[in-house]
Amino acid sequence: MPQNCVAIFCAGIIACVLAQAQSFNHVAVRDRAGRYGCRHSHAFWLPSRSTRIRCSSRTGWGSRTDDAVIEYNKKYLREELGFTKKMLDALSSGSSCLTLEIGVVEERVNFLRTRLDLKKSEIQKLAQRQPTLLALDNVAQKIDFLETRLLLDKSSLQKIILGCPSVLMMSIGDNIAPKLDYFQRKLLLVATSLRKLIVRSPSLFSCNVDTNIEPTLNWIQQRLDLDDA
Repeated sequence: MPQNCVAIFCAGIIACVLAQAQSFNHVAVRDRAGRYGCRHSHAFWLPSRSTRIRCSSRTGWGSRTDDAVIEYNKKYLREELGFTKKMLDALSSGSSCLTLEIGVVEERVNFLRTRLDLKKSEIQKLAQRQPTLLALDNVAQKIDFLETRLLLDKSSLQKIILGCPSVLMMSIGDNIAPKLDYFQRKLLLVATSLRKLIVRSPSLFSCNVDTNIEPTLNWIQQRLDLDDA
């Protein structure tokens, strides 16, 4: 069997094993300490485009204007994106897209829907799974990077984002880029094979190299008596 085919086969096994593990335990997603783990970027939109809410022992949460902004964004999320009361309550527990200036959330939703060519049901699912995306300022940069690095068409790009929306919360320099480099180097993948691997198993982005991927790869290589890449 050609080396490249073996690599794809091994990576497929890893994706299946880790997908099963993650359905019971999301340690890989929470682990930010290991190499190429799921370290998220916490850059938010510029202050000029956001209504900042501050809490003090004297005044409590914000002004009436702040409350009006939050209620407007809640209404939009509920009516346009299908958020339930439970989902909105979870957002209310901390800093989120609820505090953004009126109209900003709509702009970001429209951008994602247009850029990824999403149906209404798909953008609803994406927003519900990762509402924090609507509060980040560098989502477009990450989409552009994935598209360029993997030479993706719109359909493949859409599959990756819908399959692992948390990739848009990760740092390009600390996570996305080095993880792609790791797969290509470790599995001896050419560009087309790397693209096929990630499109087929985008959840690999949410796995930690040190604690999940590399030990599994090493075990498979030993079992199949493969040369170490």
